Amino acid sequence: FLILAYAAATLSKWNLGCVGSRVGVTFAGIVSIGMAIASAYGLCAYLGLFFSPLMNVLPFLLLGIGVDDMFVIVNAYDNEVSRDPVERMGQSLRSSGMSITVTSLTDVVAFLIGSSTSLPALRNFCFYAALGIFFDYVYQVTFFTAFLTLDERRKANNKGDCFFCLDCPPQACCRCCSPGKSEKSLLQRGMGRLGSGLRHRIVKYSVLVFFTVITIMGIIGCVKMEVDADVNNFIPDGSYLKGWFADSDTYFTESGDSVELYSKATLDLAADDAKLRAASAAFKANDYIVENTVRSWVDDFYTYRTALGGVTSANYVSTLNTWLANAGARYLNDVVFDDETSPTSITTTRIHGNHVKATKSKESVTAMDSLRADIAAVSGNENGVIFAYGRSWLDYEQYKTIDAEAIRNISVTLAACLVIITILIVDPKTVFAVFLALSMIFVNIVGFMHFWGLSIDSVTVIMLVIALGLAVDYSA
Repeated sequence: FLILAYAAATLSKWNLGCVGSRVGVTFAGIVSIGMAIASAYGLCAYLGLFFSPLMNVLPFLLLGIGVDDMFVIVNAYDNEVSRDPVERMGQSLRSSGMSITVTSLTDVVAFLIGSSTSLPALRNFCFYAALGIFFDYVYQVTFFTAFLTLDERRKANNKGDCFFCLDCPPQACCRCCSPGKSEKSLLQRGMGRLGSGLRHRIVKYSVLVFFTVITIMGIIGCVKMEVDADVNNFIPDGSYLKGWFADSDTYFTESGDSVELYSKATLDLAADDAKLRAASAAFKANDYIVENTVRSWVDDFYTYRTALGGVTSANYVSTLNTWLANAGARYLNDVVFDDETSPTSITTTRIHGNHVKATKSKESVTAMDSLRADIAAVSGNENGVIFAYGRSWLDYEQYKTIDAEAIRNISVTLAACLVIITILIVDPKTVFAVFLALSMIFVNIVGFMHFWGLSIDSVTVIMLVIALGLAVDYSA
């Protein structure tokens, strides 16, 4: 509603009185944006791209880009002098069409490049956004421009806005609706004064110094930016969960996320479980594992069968079954048998443990890589029949790749935008100014994220992709 009110107030020609109102035109523009959102969602669903909560951000992105396209088209239309609405619209699209084509094309390319990420949710979001922007462009240059032309015919016939079946007499019904003498809107006059002020040399130098300082601060922030994820950022204030996480971090400071050591069916434990025992020892000895949290069935069973004596590969499985049913009952869920084979074989096993408590995402990634390396280095495990994995490692993998992917996607996208802008705009000075603006925008966004206490995570990367789309749109 606020966007509708703002756009209607800005697009209307108040100097023409009540007949100059453009509430209907604004509503048509919002409808075209809604059509673009529906078209993008529908086509992506048809293509099998899953919908995630991240897509809820997309309407706001398309709303910003779509309303900007509306302003560009209407402003170009108002600056044309032809009397025939159709001819006037054609002439206005000659200038505004290039602008929205450049911005829409660069936005689509930016999001398509972002879809090359290995993060599935971000990849699908980029596909949804690229299609949404494409459909928004199509509907703006067809549906919206057609409605704007019809609205101009309504104005020429002195019909009311929205209620176009009613006459709107030239005489104003009240003073606020009286036609003004100025041909420019309040926003145009305000921007005109701003432009006039920027022409003074002292103002130019001041602006350059100000933005140079801002950019230097942004570069400093970029250097200090870290990859980190805090679950509290996703929990609303006042939730009991925040208190629970805070107390957990305060009182339970040694043990962190759980992790397990698994063996595959191709490991013949009955013939030789020494590999798994060696892996268990490496598991315990790892610097990022709390040793007293390790629960190893193979070590306890080795102690049992050594004391029992007479255990061979032929009776290994049956002895293990007996032990699990009695003294080793706590490990009953850690060994999976295949009863359909003859003799019974072991399908998979697991050994439990906990990582050392990590306070930073970087520490978690280091712990994961260290444990993987130690298990891979176990003699006889060259083919990976024994491996470590934890439920939290899915997040660790994200922490490990997200910074490199963010840098790669943004760099490639900026390069692609430079190529597209160069081809479509041609003028070297304008191309340089637009690309410099884009680069400064991103340096400052990332840099000041650090000063605002933010970090690189799955959410901020998506926001950076959105910011790239909006920056290209408004700069170009």
